[in-house]
Formats: sequence, C-alpha cells, structure tokens
Amino acid sequence: MNALPDDDVSRGMLRRLAREEAGGVRGIVFFLALLAVATVVVLDVVAVYGAQRAVHENVGKAARMAVASYLSRASDEAARGEAASYLDSNDMRMLEFRLDTSQGVVACTVSGQGSADTFVLKYLARLPKVGGWLKDKLHPQATAATM
Repeated sequence: MNALPDDDVSRGMLRRLAREEAGGVRGIVFFLALLAVATVVVLDVVAVYGAQRAVHENVGKAARMAVASYLSRASDEAARGEAASYLDSNDMRMLEFRLDTSQGVVACTVSGQGSADTFVLKYLARLPKVGGWLKDKLHPQATAATM
C-alpha cells in the first residue's frame, strides 16, 4: 500500500478546501461591497432630507428675526441684514427678501437656498436625465412668511 504521510494528506485537504471556498469568499466580499454602497446611499438620502428640513427651519427663523429687527430699529435695511446674516451663519444663501408694512402689520417674506453635502449623489447629479431633478434636491429652496 502506498500511504502518504500525514503532511501530504493535510496539505491536499487544505488545497481542496481552499478551492471549494473561493466562491464563498468572493460571495462574502461582494455582499460587503454591496452593503457599503447601500449604506453610503442611505447616508446621502438622510443628508438630503436633513438639508431640506434645515432650509425650511432656518428660512422661517430668518423671517422672524427680520421682523424683530424691523420692529426694534424701524429700518428695512437692518431687517434685510439681520435675515441675510442669519442665513449666512447657517451656510445658506438668501434669494429674496420682502418686507410689507402697508396693512399696519409687519409681514416679512424670506426665500433661501441651502445645500446638502453628499458622497455619491453629487456625482449622480451629473447624469443627463436625472441631473436636473437631483440638483434641485441637493440644493433645496424654501420661502417663509410672517404675518
């Protein structure tokens, strides 16, 4: 009988197991890569939602601060400056500012735009058919009015 030493038998068995398990390792690596991509996309969606929510809240607060500034100083420019500085401090841009005192009540309308910092969606915004819609989502705008 030809008997192989235990060394050769165990080495042969390890090689056979390594060949059989190569597909399993590839499957695990593929699953982990897919999980990483899904995680990044979910984080981007959360960032976009958070940016949209922050824009709505900050524009409303800027309008209320502009009214308070107008009531304390009776100056349109002071109210505009107060709203603009608040939006600038929150990394937003003021698009429009209107102050109306014609009805005996101070009403202020402020429009602003923010941006969402994303990992992947900013690159997808360069695609031809999806780009315009996605750019709108990455740079949300809001308008708030006080009465």
